Amino acid sequence: MYVHINAPPIIETREKQIEPRYCFNCRKIRAFKIISSFAEWYGWSYEIVCENGHVDGDVGFGRVRCWEDD
Repeated sequence: MYVHINAPPIIETREKQIEPRYCFNCRKIRAFKIISSFAEWYGWSYEIVCENGHVDGDVGFGRVRCWEDD
């Protein structure tokens, strides 16, 4: 027996530019943006992406990210 669960549609997506910082994937200073998406079943999800599309490349060893609501 197989069970297939469809992903909920994304209702809203927002992008916010943040200050340039070091990307550990690119190994350079890059511009970053926060992409927040709202899916009906899951609520808000957040992702930080550099200008080359690397996700979460801004957090190095021993650092923690905290989210703030706008």
